[in-house]
Amino acid sequence: MNVYLTYKNGTDWTINDLMLEMTHILKDKYNANIFYNKDQQQKVKEFDYILPDCEIVTYDKNIDSLKAISYSENRTKLWNIFVTRNNPNDILVVLHQDQWGFRTIKLDNLNFTLKRTTFYSYIPSLNMRYFYNKRRTLDYENMNSKLFFRCTTGRGDEQALKDLSIIDEQYPLLPMHEYLLEAIEYKVGLAMPGHAELCHRDLDYMGIGLPVLRLEYAQEYSPNLIPNYHYISVDRGNLPKDSHLDLHGGPEYVEKYINRYNEVKDDYKFLDYISKNAFDYYQKNCTPENRVNLMLKKLEL
Repeated sequence: MNVYLTYKNGTDWTINDLMLEMTHILKDKYNANIFYNKDQQQKVKEFDYILPDCEIVTYDKNIDSLKAISYSENRTKLWNIFVTRNNPNDILVVLHQDQWGFRTIKLDNLNFTLKRTTFYSYIPSLNMRYFYNKRRTLDYENMNSKLFFRCTTGRGDEQALKDLSIIDEQYPLLPMHEYLLEAIEYKVGLAMPGHAELCHRDLDYMGIGLPVLRLEYAQEYSPNLIPNYHYISVDRGNLPKDSHLDLHGGPEYVEKYINRYNEVKDDYKFLDYISKNAFDYYQKNCTPENRVNLMLKKLEL
């Protein structure tokens, strides 16, 4: 088995840490050949494919089996390789399925296995339980009543919410541990789509038990994220369930964020229910001791 990974020393995302750990396990378990070049492009030689740093590929020529995970926010040429092979021995695991155009693809025509996954918080070196335990010592009555959103999507919704004093200023930028220590002081965290529907901040909030308020997810994730159980779902009303449209937002979206927050901000029993369920999801699926085995299980390795 050959395993390919583009490993960058300067990258400190959980997915990169996860994929690097997977290479070590596959080497120990299968005596796999590991191919990665630090801070350089890595080529999957069997398929003449240049691997981005958000993907990991395994290929076992003995059984002609190609398996890969992609966290790319846009469809890559890896998809073309799987479709061309259309091999029942192959498995592709993808996060951002709408960005890959899955709604327009006739999935019934595919012989390979297509799976979905969840996401992970931003930095792997932080113990989210530490922040969760600190947050549980606080009383909701004394928490900050604004929505926590110390980020930017580069679009207008967060500016509109700031102008209305619903969220605070996003700057100056903070180190991650300071960011999370500030976040636990709030009743609720606002999550809005970035380049794709699901963002690091959603899982950062869940990991520290900060209830996530957001539009209901339009895409499927595995394990599934359940509205008003794992997060506070914003009623779309007449707005379409379309993650592409959600990215752009607008005044009607801003109004819905505000209305939903006003409905729940003083319902401390409900907020605590969401907090505990979100933290439990994070612990079962996203912690270092669980995430590697879960991902290898998805690849059936």
